[in-house]
Amino acid sequence: MMPYMDALSDNYICEAIDFPLHGDNASISDFTIEAFADYLIYYIRQNYTEPVSIFGYSLGGYVALFAAAKEPQLFDKILTLGTKFEWDKTFVELQMQNLEADAMKAKTPHFVVSLSATHQHIKWRKMLEETIHLMVHLAKKPNLTPEILQRISTKVLLGVGDKDSMVGMEETRKVNQSIPSSNMFVLPRSSHPLERTNVSVLLAICRDFFKN
Repeated sequence: MMPYMDALSDNYICEAIDFPLHGDNASISDFTIEAFADYLIYYIRQNYTEPVSIFGYSLGGYVALFAAAKEPQLFDKILTLGTKFEWDKTFVELQMQNLEADAMKAKTPHFVVSLSATHQHIKWRKMLEETIHLMVHLAKKPNLTPEILQRISTKVLLGVGDKDSMVGMEETRKVNQSIPSSNMFVLPRSSHPLERTNVSVLLAICRDFFKN
């Protein structure tokens, strides 16, 4: 996230917000969309006196949209990238296999080291367990239903990478059609991980969206 914040800091006050038990945030809360959205709402109220604009990557976009449906007056604009909206049983079961702790430690030990270093206030195995529980809940009871999406009055721009194997363009289109003031874009030469996105194009889109 830092390269984007550095590039945009000439024109904006940029801040990265960690959800509870993510990154450097030691706050304790439930590991749910509702709890993360409530934390975001609380953080904005504590630190800002005017509506804010949000760049939400992946889960961050989902949480920001849910928060905007609850407290629209706190948000000016929301841009998302790589946000998964359709959490069906088949997809979640596949992700559960990918997040199996022992297999991950054996196959991608470098990722385990990175996970532990990034999230300092929760054991990496516990982080995987909580993530799986979150996905299972989303499959059973999604937070962003069509009714909730229609409540969002904030100006929204939904983004998906053209090579993103996790997030489908069609699911993004459906959500785009459900939010009254929404548009979407497809980011060329970009897969799901943020470090594998088209930086120059994404920055241009951010600058254009947030200034207008």
